[in-house]
Amino acid sequence: MQPADQNNSSAKSEDFLKETHAILERIKTQPHYRASAEEIEILLRSEQSESTRKFAILSLFKADRFAEAIPFAWDFANRELTEENLKNLWVILLRVKDRDGLLKVAAKAEGIVAPIDYHSLMTSTYTCLHRFDEAIRHGDLCLQARDEKFAGGSSVPDALILPKFNRNAVSRNVISYSVFDSDERYLKGAENNSIAARYVYPA
Repeated sequence: MQPADQNNSSAKSEDFLKETHAILERIKTQPHYRASAEEIEILLRSEQSESTRKFAILSLFKADRFAEAIPFAWDFANRELTEENLKNLWVILLRVKDRDGLLKVAAKAEGIVAPIDYHSLMTSTYTCLHRFDEAIRHGDLCLQARDEKFAGGSSVPDALILPKFNRNAVSRNVISYSVFDSDERYLKGAENNSIAARYVYPA
């Protein structure tokens, strides 16, 4: 016959596993589900599998708890140097603007992360570091890598057609930009485009 405290411990362990499984199911089946602080702590304490801890990191990311996710993301990247782990870590480091960490992950990622993503993340990294010449260089390399990957996928017009400035209906002369969040990389590009617009669309 098992002691009462051992039975209680076993029951608690079983309840914990059920609760962990229920949280994971909610995250897996509901892409926009945001785990509560209590649910995240349960996932972090779980010893079921590495995938469970990856979902914990994802939940920390969704909760804007980026700094807490960094040690776990580094641990995954150091133990298993895969493209997925490096990109996950890289994105988190960009969110907290960890300049030293960004340079470290960039050094590890070369040759592992695919060229398009690598140069895209390098562009964001050097923008974060305010090393704009290098950011532009990697931006160009990212575009080149895209052109190579999707060559022949779409036709490019022979000549750029610029509509004339409409002086009779000034409100129709609109240049619009879609900017992703407040990432300095995109804001800087939008600023440069607004300057170039004066030359492309003289009026």
